[in-house]
Amino acid sequence: MKNFEEEYNVFQDALEIPKPWYVFHNELAKEENTLHIYIEYQSGAEFSCPNCGKTGCKVHDIQDQDRTWRHLNFWQYKTILHARMPRVKCESCGKIRTVVIDWERPGAGF
Repeated sequence: MKNFEEEYNVFQDALEIPKPWYVFHNELAKEENTLHIYIEYQSGAEFSCPNCGKTGCKVHDIQDQDRTWRHLNFWQYKTILHARMPRVKCESCGKIRTVVIDWERPGAGF
């Protein structure tokens, strides 16, 4: 039986998914010619406030249960990334905002 980390390592490395995010599942829908990659954040993860930049903000709630992004093809398969989007409550500025993720930044290719 494969080790959990080894099974998704190729996607984790190829997509350059930064911690605390990790690839936890993938599905290949051959009839649709589509690869679905599911990304999650580690339990207890802390993020920076998207409003003021303060680090160490804890997750307040989940904004979207399944936000998707179109990625470049893996082999011949159309690739879709899926992730739950946490919001943080910042103790510094008092705002509740959805976290900013690396693969969503301008120029990331998604």
